[in-house]
Amino acid sequence: MPKFFIHSNNFTGDQTIITGSDVHHIIHVLRKKVGDKLIITLEDKKNFCAQIENITPLKIDLHILEQIPSSFQNKHTLILAQGIPKHAKMDLIIQKATELGVEEIIPLMSSHSFNSKGMISQTRWTRWQKIASEAAKQCGRNTLPMLHHPTEFSTLLQNLKEETSLLRLLLWEKEHQNRLKNVLDKHKKIKKIIVLIGPEGSFSADEIQSAKEAQFIPVCCAPWILRCETAAIYALSTIQYEFNF
Repeated sequence: MPKFFIHSNNFTGDQTIITGSDVHHIIHVLRKKVGDKLIITLEDKKNFCAQIENITPLKIDLHILEQIPSSFQNKHTLILAQGIPKHAKMDLIIQKATELGVEEIIPLMSSHSFNSKGMISQTRWTRWQKIASEAAKQCGRNTLPMLHHPTEFSTLLQNLKEETSLLRLLLWEKEHQNRLKNVLDKHKKIKKIIVLIGPEGSFSADEIQSAKEAQFIPVCCAPWILRCETAAIYALSTIQYEFNF
């Protein structure tokens, strides 16, 4: 059953409404009619089964039928800090990170990133938000990931200074000792993980050193060099397998 995220302001008693681009999707893509049912999710992660009562070009009126159990959620907080790659690679990373349960996605402006000077258009930013929302609906998760605005590499490290009990992982193609799985095995009780992944060309030597000084643990995923989008999917999948299954 299709799922849609709504704001609590659109929720009153046993009635709610859907507005915005979701209206077009429900009418013209899903071809839903009055009497059909949808799943809606509030910010507090509660899921409800709702029935369509009325459809207009601008909004859809729903009657809440019942609350339903929440789907699977992480046992930990998972954050991806990703150096921004070229073209559609970031689109793919955001989509798959959302499907893999990442709670925060931080696009990073680093020395080798596509936008080292913050050249992200409003159109691209809106596209990223849409990709995350559609991926969350498709996979049935209860929350949208927090998608941060592009952040300077140095700013990220500064923001993490006060964080405690945070497992900091740096995927680095020149690391040959610390394997990702072995490091995860040593931190099974950790509740919060951040994964730092470079863009094409990886991070600079200075950035690697700064990350190490900020207590990031360099880890390797495989004995070969992975593309940045492959590395993100590989690492996030491994973490979810080790911590949740």
